[in-house]
Amino acid sequence: SVSGTGPSDAWIVVAGAPNQLEHWDGTAWTVVDSHASTEVLAVAAVAPDDVHVSARQGRMEHWNGRGWTESTVPTLADITYLQYTAADDVVGASERDLVHFNGVAWANIRPPIDFVPNTENYIPIKNLHVLPDRIDILLAKYRVRTLIRTRPLACRTTEVCGDGVDNDCDGNVDNAVG
Repeated sequence: SVSGTGPSDAWIVVAGAPNQLEHWDGTAWTVVDSHASTEVLAVAAVAPDDVHVSARQGRMEHWNGRGWTESTVPTLADITYLQYTAADDVVGASERDLVHFNGVAWANIRPPIDFVPNTENYIPIKNLHVLPDRIDILLAKYRVRTLIRTRPLACRTTEVCGDGVDNDCDGNVDNAVG
């Protein structure tokens, strides 16, 4: 997994024994101790002082520019994909779960009705792509499921213009006046 915010801020999860997190500062790579209690799996750098790292067993590590904190989200499988549109809109996926960070805490997202693990229609998640108004889920067997977001997963204090979503939950899409 790799993510970055610019030429002097890139993060990677290095697979191997042991898995490790590294940071590029524009000059050199350095190993970073995320203090994860389990093996790290994926990274999403929203800003230099806002980095999310997933680890085994639903562990979610967060760098706030000063230190790391760990939280846990209940999942059926390990979160191996992280994407974001903003600091309060980070989405993660395992092969069986979708989770969302609203700027404060992680929570599970209800998957599409035809995507319920352990049913005959279940196909594992292989990747995801996140935009303010949708979540595209790449499934095994080259299938895609899209979750259209006409309402935000969590209300924001300000509107994001042009995304077709009522981000501030005032009943109006973008800056429309009701």
